[in-house]
Amino acid sequence: MAQKENKFPPELEDDQQAAVLYSPFREKSLNPTSWNRKLKFWENLLSGMALEQGLVTFDLDALPKMFERKGLTPKCLDTVIAELIKSGRVRSIENYSTSSSWLSWGFETLIKQPVVWGVSHLVGPSKPKSSIYVWPEVVKNLAEQLAQQHEKNVYAGLTTNLISMNDLRTSCFSMIPNDQDFEIILVQLEREKKIVVETKNKEKVVKFYKKEENSVEPITELELQVYQIQKTAKGLEKEISKCSTEIESLIDEAKRYVREGSKFKAKKSLKKKNGMLKLMEKKSSTLENLYAILEKIQDASTNEMVVKACESGLAALKSINAETNLEKAEAVLDNLQEAVENQDDIAHTLASLNLGEDSMEDLESELLELMKDDNQVVQHDSGKISSLDDLPDVPSHVPSRKKESTQSKHLPHKYLSSS
Repeated sequence: MAQKENKFPPELEDDQQAAVLYSPFREKSLNPTSWNRKLKFWENLLSGMALEQGLVTFDLDALPKMFERKGLTPKCLDTVIAELIKSGRVRSIENYSTSSSWLSWGFETLIKQPVVWGVSHLVGPSKPKSSIYVWPEVVKNLAEQLAQQHEKNVYAGLTTNLISMNDLRTSCFSMIPNDQDFEIILVQLEREKKIVVETKNKEKVVKFYKKEENSVEPITELELQVYQIQKTAKGLEKEISKCSTEIESLIDEAKRYVREGSKFKAKKSLKKKNGMLKLMEKKSSTLENLYAILEKIQDASTNEMVVKACESGLAALKSINAETNLEKAEAVLDNLQEAVENQDDIAHTLASLNLGEDSMEDLESELLELMKDDNQVVQHDSGKISSLDDLPDVPSHVPSRKKESTQSKHLPHKYLSSS
């Protein structure tokens, strides 16, 4: 985490006091009171700075530089950190290793083959022992904040207790901007049995505990199926919104060509719009099926009923994919994962084909509607001049972007995943 500029306490602004506080510790037996007072000063200063700035880690080699004044740095911090380690207020980075396989390569390297670049500083070459240390109190505070933030997001319907690692990282980036700090905090939550992290279908997925549970259980296949449905539904919502935007753009384009008198180009834009509209309707149909699945799951009282709800809903999805002549998914999860990709393939095909379903009469009729509602005079390619009124808005049968963003009225809040 980026360090804020340190403001020295009054004791370090005084040259005489600073000289004493910066000097190495003398033998404790010579003056135990003075020795303890000096130790207490540095312990309070360092821990207070860590808590105030949310510093998860620090580099012992770089720490003295943070307190440089008038060319001098403290020579006593090794002793201070050693005492903090004894009391448990500071721990080595190696204490946050885990048997889990989800840690990033960089963090595993930091623990197994420690180098000084660490989390908060970039200083010097590799060393036989890591000089990176962790503030457990800061880690626990941030871990609690992260768990509370996720709980609020679940309550607001923005996500569920199952979330992808990437989505979780994005949601807490402002709180924990450093990637290694983020992984240390996840290790802490894992130790507290508040999360489990597993790799499913080449994706890291995090499951949070629920308040009514004492600890979190491993991710079940049923939970994973529900998660994949949520993920597919969220992706479709975005795709439908993009389609709606594209349709509006194509209608505006057609209107512009009408004003310019280019009938051929206007009809071409309308043809593209019609293809995009059909694609959006196909995506909307798929999304409605996913809503139906999730609603059935919400209403189910047993695992067996949930499984049946998934299977019955997915049968409709397979039927939709069959109509588009795309490869059917053999497994339930494969079908869910490929739903969005299949629709993208269809979009590419529709955009490139000369759609036979749109007769010239239909396009002429639609073009005439645009022309009727425009109050300008347009010279057509044929040389014919027509009087036009105001151009229409997007047809009422095309969902607006605002309407697409309110799909939660169909989808229970608890099944909406974060984007």
